[in-house]
Amino acid sequence: MTRFALLAFALFTSACAVDVDANIEDANDELRASLEDMGTDTERSSTSRNQRLARRVMHEYTPLAAKYDCKIVNVVAASWTDRSMRMKGDILTPRGKPVGQLSASMRRISKTAGTFTGETRSDLKKGADYNMKGQFAGQAIEADMMVASNDTAAQDLEVLADWNRKGNGGTMQGVVVDCR
Repeated sequence: MTRFALLAFALFTSACAVDVDANIEDANDELRASLEDMGTDTERSSTSRNQRLARRVMHEYTPLAAKYDCKIVNVVAASWTDRSMRMKGDILTPRGKPVGQLSASMRRISKTAGTFTGETRSDLKKGADYNMKGQFAGQAIEADMMVASNDTAAQDLEVLADWNRKGNGGTMQGVVVDCR
């Protein structure tokens, strides 16, 4: 008698398994579609993240730029993931639109100070590339941005930024200013 109950249970289980396989395939298709859609959502969230970052940095640095009679040209944000302090990041317009990349490094000369060097690459056809050289003291960074090419229309600029260590890595954010 137990055999008959087990046989009925086995038939019921195998019938359900066919439905489960179909449901799993449907769920896999839905997951695949949502992952494909996530690519466009990521672009949107990246845009809004850049806009929030630019607003926050502009809010923080506008009074400092005004104090030194400088005009904010762009926003910079970068990060590094190890003790080398070699960072990569983005250059954004004050509204958060990406316009270039930043590659820089910081080298300590004491516990609280050191040098800051790097370069930028513009995404714009008419944008200039720059070399950066400056220093940091405490959490503050100040660097000159000299035009790297023979572009006579481009002007030398400055970077005013701050950095924070997070674990072995860290982040840097600030502004590119024109103080002429």
